Amino acid sequence: MIYHIPGVTASISPYLNELVGISFKVLKEMKFQDFLVKSSQLKRLITSFKHVNALKFYSCKLTIHNIPDFSKSLENTKIRELSFAGSSFLDSTCALALNKPLSTPRSNLSLFLTLLKGLGSSPCLNLSLQTLNLQSCLTRAEIQEVLASSGLSRVKFKI
Repeated sequence: MIYHIPGVTASISPYLNELVGISFKVLKEMKFQDFLVKSSQLKRLITSFKHVNALKFYSCKLTIHNIPDFSKSLENTKIRELSFAGSSFLDSTCALALNKPLSTPRSNLSLFLTLLKGLGSSPCLNLSLQTLNLQSCLTRAEIQEVLASSGLSRVKFKI
């Protein structure tokens, strides 16, 4: 597990290159906790750790600007579990104010949908992903709506 100081969100930027560099040494599971992760960094992390069984982002603040394209970058992925438990999704305005969460849950839903549409663009992830943990992120109805519209409706989810 990689975390800065529990409960204090810090940018993952200073650690990103080293994490990507050692990613091949991690075999089963990788957890990130309490980090601010930009959209491009999230794509790089998911792509770098595509060979692990579980990839988890706990209590992270994830900035999503546009639909990330995972259609080719997740070829031969082994990710079976993806977790965003306790994480929030920020737009670029909120990302500038490091710990300022979104004010409306609907915005959180649309930003999360943007991420899942990108993940759903990977045929390999569609085959490998079995569980999506969204504890404290969205309601059951919102999750079902998001999964159905992203092409990941067969994936089980935890809330």
